[in-house]
Amino acid sequence: MSYAQPAIGPRSVIAISLVILVHAFMLYVLRNGLERSALQFVGGPVFAELIDEPQVEPREPPPPPPTFQPVHIDSVPAPEIAIDLPADTGQAITLSTATPKPATASSTPVDVTPP
Repeated sequence: MSYAQPAIGPRSVIAISLVILVHAFMLYVLRNGLERSALQFVGGPVFAELIDEPQVEPREPPPPPPTFQPVHIDSVPAPEIAIDLPADTGQAITLSTATPKPATASSTPVDVTPP
């Protein structure tokens, strides 16, 4: 299976020469400063005009914040708390201290097949 290079046909020659002509034109434009004159022609002169700031009417000042008189309390009464709990029944959770017995080997033989 061989991959042959496609032959350069007339379409390829036209495309390559068009790319070369576009690049040559752009180099000519950049070397002669034509881009500056084109931008000046398109942009035209720029005028600046100063605009006066609008006159802002002064507002009335906001009313002063209300003054609050602090409330003095001599002492705070203690809250009355009544908790009714049932009497302790004496049942507590205990942990078992017995150790588990090791598993004994079973009397039936186990068939092991090699891989």
